[in-house]
Amino acid sequence: MNSPLTLFILGLTLVSFPVVSSAQDAGCQQERRTEDTALAPQEGDPAPPPKFEAPKLKPPNPAPEDAEKVVADPPAPAKSDPAALKLLATAASRQGGASLAKPGGLESFFVEFGRIRVWRWSKGDDGKWNGLPEEVSKMNISWMRHAGKPSSLRTFWELNGRQVTRAVSGRNDDYHWLDDGSQVSAITKETHPDDYAEVESHRRLSEALIDVAVLAKLQNDGSIWKLSADTTFAGRALRRTPSASTGGLTFTMWLDEKTGDPRHIRVEPVDESAPLMIYEFTYQDDLSKEIFSVAGAKLRFPRQVVVEEQYKGTPKHKVMHLYVRRVAFNAVDEKAAFAPPKRSR
Repeated sequence: MNSPLTLFILGLTLVSFPVVSSAQDAGCQQERRTEDTALAPQEGDPAPPPKFEAPKLKPPNPAPEDAEKVVADPPAPAKSDPAALKLLATAASRQGGASLAKPGGLESFFVEFGRIRVWRWSKGDDGKWNGLPEEVSKMNISWMRHAGKPSSLRTFWELNGRQVTRAVSGRNDDYHWLDDGSQVSAITKETHPDDYAEVESHRRLSEALIDVAVLAKLQNDGSIWKLSADTTFAGRALRRTPSASTGGLTFTMWLDEKTGDPRHIRVEPVDESAPLMIYEFTYQDDLSKEIFSVAGAKLRFPRQVVVEEQYKGTPKHKVMHLYVRRVAFNAVDEKAAFAPPKRSR
């Protein structure tokens, strides 16, 4: 006997899905074969909804030519550390030379060395570097500043009775020349690579000497000064980055903890072909004027200078040990110092 639930379900089936004959079923199958995707619309069917089309957006109105343009703020200029400036001011005050720091106060300087030892380095077949020391009888340097142009430099050497002068005239398109005592020749990086490199090395030496010897002029030239944690040498380390307008050397300087004297300075290479330069300075206050003198300024100047250099991919080498005898500021005659002698080839 069927239950009431079974009879109820059977009744729904008979009402919702009437039985069709086999002929009717065959007709339906034929219609499905002729319509692959959907039944064709029949009379009386509701109209299909309209096809959807995305609305066409109007392009934005162009901004007027005089509309204010949004410009990103430039990066804030770098600033010096107040603590670094205070340390620099203390060292500059002890050193003196305030007159040289004024505009136009330092245009040239001449330095004569009383004792000079130089090292010539070469690499042996075994791959080791060998340094040959030599004692130089005389050496002096003349240097001059030119506004908007490279500085001029002249070095005079006397070694084993032979005198050699090398120079570069910054005012004259950086013209380099060599006087070996009998002939004067123009020198270039290609024709005289060693002589050219020596002139450039001495120009960097001179500018480093001026920077360290006259700290007062670096206080207001726009340089950025930072305290440095570099402990390569003993003392308080200061890092100097020159301003784009005034230029100059980028270096780290170590000041003596007790005296405030600049004791070491490491100058970064000015280009890929230039070496890293390291200078060590020693000061002596108990020397007579016959042995050591400074003219043209009241200034505490280093008595000894040791120079080391390191080219990219090579070890560091000591190249000079200099004893300063005499310094004179603003006493260089430009024509006499930097114009080559008449004899030439």
